[in-house]
Amino acid sequence: MGGFVLLVIIVAGLVWAIRLWRQRELARFRESDIRTLHELTGGALPGATQQPETTPERGAESALEVSAQSPLEVVAAGAAGVEQPGGETPARAVLKPAALDEIHRRALQNLEQLLDDGYRVFVNKPLADFMRLDNGAVEPYGRQVSLLICERTSFAPVCGVHLRGAGQQEVSRFRDLGQRFEAAGLPLASVPLTPDLSAAEIREQLASVMPSVLRQPDPE
Repeated sequence: MGGFVLLVIIVAGLVWAIRLWRQRELARFRESDIRTLHELTGGALPGATQQPETTPERGAESALEVSAQSPLEVVAAGAAGVEQPGGETPARAVLKPAALDEIHRRALQNLEQLLDDGYRVFVNKPLADFMRLDNGAVEPYGRQVSLLICERTSFAPVCGVHLRGAGQQEVSRFRDLGQRFEAAGLPLASVPLTPDLSAAEIREQLASVMPSVLRQPDPE
């Protein structure tokens, strides 16, 4: 019995000694690999960023520089396009002279003069804002109508106006819009988008599809 106990102790000691030896070998190999990698990279590990030397004085100065700017000042500086430390100058927003170009402004102004007071106009309105497919899906946002006439109080769509440009692509676009408006039960007028577009041309096209939206002349 005593011999068996002694054998167990010897085996346990050998197992412990082997494990300790393996741990020391692994640690020695790891240190050797790190030393070799350190020499190959010139004293810096790949992906590591060299940090500037920081002294207590420099650390205090940095803290004062950061605390001197409030969060609102930092956000305002970024929005104004001020160059931020360590970064490039961001592009800044610049207002255009008007929300629409001259041709579209003239078309909108002429249309507003022609409409009865019970209607309002929306510009470049996506079809998905006032149409949906019969299977419950949403109309894709890529399609829009140039001008959408709605009732002033209920905002219910009444008629669309397509400002038609030149080219075969515009013909296909108007055909596509016409099919969707016809399926939804809305009339769609097509007006050529030209620099000299007159109110008379718009009135003529609207009168052919939805005369009720036009302002009636005062009786003499």
